[in-house]
Amino acid sequence: MPLLFQRDSLYNYGGIAPNYLVSYQTTYRPAYYVSTGAYFGTGSTWFDLTLNKNNSTLFNTSYSGAISFNGIGSSTGGYIVSSNLVNYFTGSFEETQEIWFRNSFYSQSGTNGVVISHLGTSTPNSGYHFTNFEIYGQTGYVGLYASTGIQSTPVDTYTNGNWNCMAWTYSNNLLSVYSNGVKKNTMTFSRIPPSPEYYISLGTSDTTFMYSGGYYRGQIGSFKVYNRALIDRELLQHYNYERQFFSLLTQGNATTTMTITGLTSLPGVAGQDDAGATIPGINFDFFFFGINYGNGANSGIYWSSNQVLGFGAPVGTITWTATTGIGILLGNTDRRTNTFYYSTTQSASGYSYLNCLLFGQNIYNDGTPNAVQFQLRFFRGPIAQYVEVRCKQAPSTPGSYNITNGSAFQNTFVSPFTNMVNNQSFVLESDLNGNNWKLYNNYYINL
Repeated sequence: MPLLFQRDSLYNYGGIAPNYLVSYQTTYRPAYYVSTGAYFGTGSTWFDLTLNKNNSTLFNTSYSGAISFNGIGSSTGGYIVSSNLVNYFTGSFEETQEIWFRNSFYSQSGTNGVVISHLGTSTPNSGYHFTNFEIYGQTGYVGLYASTGIQSTPVDTYTNGNWNCMAWTYSNNLLSVYSNGVKKNTMTFSRIPPSPEYYISLGTSDTTFMYSGGYYRGQIGSFKVYNRALIDRELLQHYNYERQFFSLLTQGNATTTMTITGLTSLPGVAGQDDAGATIPGINFDFFFFGINYGNGANSGIYWSSNQVLGFGAPVGTITWTATTGIGILLGNTDRRTNTFYYSTTQSASGYSYLNCLLFGQNIYNDGTPNAVQFQLRFFRGPIAQYVEVRCKQAPSTPGSYNITNGSAFQNTFVSPFTNMVNNQSFVLESDLNGNNWKLYNNYYINL
């Protein structure tokens, strides 16, 4: 069957083998996309970006910037089933599958479950069916059906909370598996082609499994199917393009030079103790617990000189309780802001962000001005929001690190913040509604 291809800016990075692209489904929003071109959190259909219209149906899933699978401790975890793809795989059988996924922080019985399975009908666990890609004990395994049963090989270790890209290709009896653009393993065997029907399911449990066969626990953001085996450089090109939508976080600590060129000093907090002032120039949406404070909405986002990033009307009190206001406590204690600088809104790789620099001191203990130096950046992208903190110079007293929605502390921060040190960095991530905040300690944003 000939394939039809919708060319738009999503493919301007090179458009790898468009004539062999069976389906392309994604949850991120391309700069220009066809009207039925993605899934942004409504309905039960995951649309195919190509004109083949090989749409998939969603069952019991939820949406939080990406498609979330609710198999956490559940016997009816969410899953997705594709259209029948068998007519695209006649003659010489070649195939490529590529998926962006993120395991849940929750892990039951040491596994995150089945990410991809192959079905002979549109109903899981009926007809022929088998696990194709499964996370077991944080190791991913790819398997295909052969005359001797499932032939499988490990791919990579996938820790919870991080976005990853897994791809596999099959051609001339050779299975090759890739992790984040790099070939990891190969295996030679004769695959039995799917027949008479071929459906692909994401997230469903499967009783003919490689390992535990449970429902997947995590998120999926993008899925491609080709009826050709892509080569190494093509898969690396895919990864390098799409990682901007999924994989901005880099493990390790980032330092900063605290360069103030091009930045503006924030009036109202400079040289002040117990003061707060709204940060201008945040010309993009930024949500905090379901309310948008970006673009100046709902009184905006402010800096409290006692080291709190606040949302709403400014509050400048010394020590916050859970009900003082709404904000992120970044070492809150009795501090003085010497100068707080902010940029205009910046953009890169589909993200809007603002850069800020803090120079401050503990009003009692840090006698030297600028004894506290932080770089703060706020990001909003296609599927998530981030607050990044890079510590150039740590306060002599740690203060309190926490998040409050105005009624209760969320306790997102944990013990590493009892004594923050120079050149430490961390990232806070939420969904696009400003909920489900997660901490990535000793990480930074690579943008």
